[in-house]
Amino acid sequence: MQSLAIDDTLLVAFVDGELDPTTRRMVLDQIQSDPALAERAAMFRQTTELLRAALSVPEQLEVPPALASNVARLVANAPSADRSARYGRRLWMSVAAAAAVAGFAIGSSGLLRSVPFASAPNPTVAHVLNEIADYHTVYVGEREHLVEVPAAGKEHLETWLGGRLQLAFQVPDLRAYDLEFKGGRLLGVDRQPVAQLMYTDKAGSPVALCIALTEFDATSPVQRYEDDALTLFGQGIGRHVFIVVGPKDSPVLAPIADAMPGLLKRT
Repeated sequence: MQSLAIDDTLLVAFVDGELDPTTRRMVLDQIQSDPALAERAAMFRQTTELLRAALSVPEQLEVPPALASNVARLVANAPSADRSARYGRRLWMSVAAAAAVAGFAIGSSGLLRSVPFASAPNPTVAHVLNEIADYHTVYVGEREHLVEVPAAGKEHLETWLGGRLQLAFQVPDLRAYDLEFKGGRLLGVDRQPVAQLMYTDKAGSPVALCIALTEFDATSPVQRYEDDALTLFGQGIGRHVFIVVGPKDSPVLAPIADAMPGLLKRT
C-alpha cells in the first residue's frame, strides 16, 4: 500500500474519524510504524478529550503541570502562522483549542482530574478507560436492560465477541469474588469493538470486565483511575486493553485486575 505525506491536518481528520476507509487505513499503517507520528496522533486525541471535559462544566480547575507541558509542546511543534494556509483552518482550530484548554478547567471527568492523559503510562489505555467510565456510568442505573445477551448465552458471547476482538477468551467464573455473571454486550470505542462482561455484587452493583481492541499498541502496566463513584483498572497487551470497573469502594476490583488477563484464558 502506498504511503501518504501526513501533516497535522490529516492527523486531526484521522483522529476525528473524517477520513474515507482507504485513506484511514493508509494513515493508520504509517502511524503504527512511526513512533513520532503515533505520539502526535495521541496528542490530538487528547485535545478532543480535554475539550469535551472542559466544556462539560462551568467551573475552572487548576491545570496539572504535565498537561500544560504537553499542550505547550503541541503548540510549539505546530506550523508557524505564515504556513497556516497549507495546513488549513481545521488544524489551527485544534491547536488553538488545546492552548485554550491549558488555561481552562478540564472538567467533570474525575479520571481527567486524577491522571491527565499527558502523564499516563500509555495514552491509548487512558483514553479507553475514560470511554468505559462513561459507558459504565450509564449502565450502572439499569436493571432490566443491564446486558444485551443474558448469562444463559455465555457460549454465544465467547464466540461472538471473541471473533470481533480477534481474541479467544472465556467468560470467567467470579463467584469466588462474590460476583454473579449477568451477561454481556458489544460496545465501541474509536470504531473498534469492546466486549463488556457484566457482573453484580451482593448489593446489586454492576462490576464489568471489558476487553477493547485498539488501533494502536496499548502495551502498559496496570493503570488505576477513579472518580467520585467508580474505580477502574486497565492494562494493555499488544492492541488489547483489559479493564475492570466497578464501585469506587469495591474490595474485589484490585485482586481481579491483578489476575487479568489470565482469568480470561480458555481452559
